[in-house]
Amino acid sequence: MTTTRPAPTRADLDAWFTALIVGVRTRDEADKWASQWFDVAVEDEHVRWALDRLHGLDRHDDDQVRRWRTEYRERCGMPG
Repeated sequence: MTTTRPAPTRADLDAWFTALIVGVRTRDEADKWASQWFDVAVEDEHVRWALDRLHGLDRHDDDQVRRWRTEYRERCGMPG
C-alpha cells in the first residue's frame, strides 16, 4: 500500500491511548485507525510498536491499555 499521508506521530499515538482510556474513542475505532498503517512503512520504532498494540486491541482489557500507554510514554521519553 502506498500513501502520501505522513505517518502518525508519537503525539498521535499517545492521544489514541488516552482517548481509549477516558472513553472518547472505541476499541473498534482504534483498531481500524491502526490497521490503515499496518502495511505502510513507519520509520519510528516506538510509533510502530504502539500501532501494533492498537491493532487487535479487542483482545485486551482496559488495564492493559493503561499499561501500554505508560510503557509507550517511557519508551518515547514522555512525561508520565
